[in-house]
Amino acid sequence: MRGILISTDIKTNNMDFLDPDKKRKHQRRLYIGYTLIGIAIFMTSAILVLQSYGFDFNRKTGEVIQNGLIFADAAPEAAKIYLNGKDVGTTDKRLTVPAGPYKIELKRDGYRTWTRSFNLEGSTIERLVYPFLFPTKITPKDQKTYASAPAFSTQSLDRKWLLVLQPGSMTNFDVFDSGDPTVAVKTISLPSSVLTPTTLNQGYELVEWSSDNRHVILKHIYGNAYEYIVLDRDTPQSSINVNKLLNVNPTTVTMRDKKFDKLYLYDGTTKKLSFVDTKEKNIQPVLSNVLSYKAYAEKVILYAASDEKDPTKAMVKIKDGDKQFLIRSGLSSDTYLLDYAKFDDHFYAAVGVNSQGKVYIYKDPANDPSTDPKASPSLFTTLIIQDPKFISFSANARFIMAQSGKKFALYDAETVRRTYYESSLNIPVEYKALWMDGHRIVVNNDNKVVVFDYDGINQQTLVPIIPGSRAYFDREYNRLYTLAPTTNDASKTSLTRSNLKITIQN
Repeated sequence: MRGILISTDIKTNNMDFLDPDKKRKHQRRLYIGYTLIGIAIFMTSAILVLQSYGFDFNRKTGEVIQNGLIFADAAPEAAKIYLNGKDVGTTDKRLTVPAGPYKIELKRDGYRTWTRSFNLEGSTIERLVYPFLFPTKITPKDQKTYASAPAFSTQSLDRKWLLVLQPGSMTNFDVFDSGDPTVAVKTISLPSSVLTPTTLNQGYELVEWSSDNRHVILKHIYGNAYEYIVLDRDTPQSSINVNKLLNVNPTTVTMRDKKFDKLYLYDGTTKKLSFVDTKEKNIQPVLSNVLSYKAYAEKVILYAASDEKDPTKAMVKIKDGDKQFLIRSGLSSDTYLLDYAKFDDHFYAAVGVNSQGKVYIYKDPANDPSTDPKASPSLFTTLIIQDPKFISFSANARFIMAQSGKKFALYDAETVRRTYYESSLNIPVEYKALWMDGHRIVVNNDNKVVVFDYDGINQQTLVPIIPGSRAYFDREYNRLYTLAPTTNDASKTSLTRSNLKITIQN
């Protein structure tokens, strides 16, 4: 019986399938099902696309809103985040919030509040991962005291070694380990035979440090003359006088690829740039008609040169190994400011022309498809600033800064934004502001160390400092070192250290 029933069911189902009406109904059901599935897929895809652009639904009002992201972090310690006055958690956090105006505050007990107001656009990201909170109270302590103010000091590229010239001497330097204040100060002596004997007033200017953080080029100035010294911090008896060693009198000496024994020699009279390996002492010509130059890495030189066809005009070129690329021509100025750096896999060339009040910026100028030896690349962007005196890249190369006294113009390569502002500080026209790190600028203002963000906000006055000196930070920015009046005798000068992280020992 069971076998008969099964046979009958199969037969009936086959007959239903052959019935035209039932077949049409079955097909309609299939089409409706496929259509509903398609609509669901379309709606899901649309929602995902909209969400990828920051769109969302306000579940209270039913309105469609567009969100943005805020990434917030802080140093030297974590801080609480207040967004438009509301506590939204602790730093190192991602916030998904509707587009609109915001004021963010980062707070921690014992530290000064960091704040910024901004307008968050839909589907955009505001990366506030760089804020630095300085202690509310900073108390300098004397590291070493001097009877009078040292005339020169400098710090290695890795921010570990501090060199301070002892007062009354041109050969004795104190060496400090900025990362460990418990390490005893070491005194090194430059052999007196390295310097040209003189009774004239003399001093040092910093040229640059080698990437080995051991060698540094110093410009020794005596009267109206000068010479270049390569000081070996570790083995001072190995220091050399470039002028004496090579029997030259260059206007400028710089390193190639930050190597202390690979030097560029520039003669401002002949306008010739040469290269020399100090071990081999074989001087090789590199460029002629040079007005200004900036060396980058091993093979790249960004330079301004007088035009051979019209000596009253100048052109800017890039020499990359054996190849040369024209950047800009037809320039006329007393000063050409040049800098070159790499950020996020792209190269940027900055060309400042003070007579035009402009800084021209080129992106990947040697890789521009339109670039050939006779054609200049496309101009990427321009900073407008009257009579620019200095241009520089931030420590992370994200920002290009042009400065003229208290006036600043910056380009942000990450957000593709330009910023202009005039500081309220008393900054002389010829004073060069320096980068504290990748996002902050530090100046000596009225004998106080002052730090502010790249766009001029969050200005903080920190500690005293003597005129003409600079502020030095250790590797982790836990300590700040300055030459300043001693803490208990203003007639003397000390190298002072100040904790910037409350939880570390001084």
